Amino acid sequence: MKDNNQAEMPWFQVLPKISFVSDDIVRTWTCKRDAVAWCWAHRPKRGMNEPDDQSMCARFVGMHAPHMSRCLNQRTKAPMDMQSQYVKLFEQYTGWRGISQFEMRDRGLTIMEEVIAQRAA
Repeated sequence: MKDNNQAEMPWFQVLPKISFVSDDIVRTWTCKRDAVAWCWAHRPKRGMNEPDDQSMCARFVGMHAPHMSRCLNQRTKAPMDMQSQYVKLFEQYTGWRGISQFEMRDRGLTIMEEVIAQRAA
């Protein structure tokens, strides 16, 4: 039973504005895991320790927390690629659109929003 007196967390008010990663950085990535790790490493810190932040991110994107750890930890014995269904919310959580950028580059495509953002800058 839900307590109606408890306020819901205003997620979209506390999430960072989503930005594009520099093209020079995207070109250095060799796989999707590189993109995921970079976005995670460059997210705004929320004052939490790493396991707590991973757990909160996993909850936000709908992923099992140990799986999130396997996606983010570059030195794990059981690495796991982030499934496409989690990418959009993960990018919202970290504030970087890097995974989408990498996937588009990998397919030889361009994100029109990125082109517009580059022209505006």
